[in-house]
Amino acid sequence: MKKFYKAVLLLTFCFFICLDCVCAVSDNVVENDTLSVDCQVGELCSDTIEVSSDNYYIDNNVVNSSDINFTDVYSGNVVKKVKSTVKTSITAKDITKYFQDGTSVKAYLKNSNGKVLSGKKITVTYSGKTYSRTTDSKGCVSWDVKKGPGTYSVKFSFKASGYKSSSKTAKVTVKAMPTTLTANNLVFTYGDTNNKLKATLKNKKGKSIVNKTVVFNFSGKKYIKKTNSKGVACLTITAKPKTYPTAISFTNANYVTSKKNNNSNS
Repeated sequence: MKKFYKAVLLLTFCFFICLDCVCAVSDNVVENDTLSVDCQVGELCSDTIEVSSDNYYIDNNVVNSSDINFTDVYSGNVVKKVKSTVKTSITAKDITKYFQDGTSVKAYLKNSNGKVLSGKKITVTYSGKTYSRTTDSKGCVSWDVKKGPGTYSVKFSFKASGYKSSSKTAKVTVKAMPTTLTANNLVFTYGDTNNKLKATLKNKKGKSIVNKTVVFNFSGKKYIKKTNSKGVACLTITAKPKTYPTAISFTNANYVTSKKNNNSNS
């Protein structure tokens, strides 16, 4: 009989121990996953929890978790569901560039632990319009301001379910692109229609500037020619034998003015 009472007392003790048990979490839980937390009978888990990045310690504040389901281990029913969001941040530096030099302003999206968020949609607001870009493997999106000299604002915004919204505005300063004009002195034969004075126009990086107007001042007259696909503008010389000082110039609001003086001889 005593053994029976001892057994009853032992079972009763174990039952109350079970009631006081805390929630248990699987060891393979990862940040941003949907997490199922099993509660013992009679216990209701706390409203919010946090899964630490180093040891999965359970805390009372949700910082970087997603939707969390609290499940009764006996019935399998969800007894509590908590909505939480991941904190995010966008970083973007102000830049200074030359007109159409290919330099882009870059923005990076990360969570509060500094982990990059790839494959996320970023809204870019520029010049009164909005555009959509997707972050790459480094959490980066870029935007190239192609307008002429001036100062422009580019705003990057992120908003998605399960994340706290974030945004960053970067300032882009565009300067006029420096240019160079080159032209060799020309010795031509009078009456030869192949006598051509050539001027080559390039930007600061040595890239040809195409389809732009170059002005030749030759023999007291002004001639306007456009550069070809190689950045070369040509003037056919048909003048009588003589030495002609020639002034060549390029002027454009998006570029720094350049000039070249040379002589054409027959």
